[in-house]
Amino acid sequence: TMVFGRPINDGAFAMLFLNNFNVSKSVTCDSACMENMLTLKPKYDDTSRTELVARAAGTYAVEEVWSGGKTVGDPVVCKATGCGPVTVSVAAHGATTYVRLVPKK
Repeated sequence: TMVFGRPINDGAFAMLFLNNFNVSKSVTCDSACMENMLTLKPKYDDTSRTELVARAAGTYAVEEVWSGGKTVGDPVVCKATGCGPVTVSVAAHGATTYVRLVPKK
């Protein structure tokens, strides 16, 4: 399994979960995976990793993109010290699930 993620507009994040197993799997982006995604930044930005994670603090809805924004799973809570995991179900044989983490107002 693999997880790809990056910041997008308006404080949201895009995440793609891939499953190459022969059976459906629950694929997780754990706290280390989340920190790596939250700290992606342009090369010209001199903000520290700690500041970037703190800036992302809040609660995010997990929306499945291909279904038109259907909420999947529990919201993800991010604090200045890190984020909870994101786990989604992904079908077998190279299937993907594409989600967006959208800040809850």
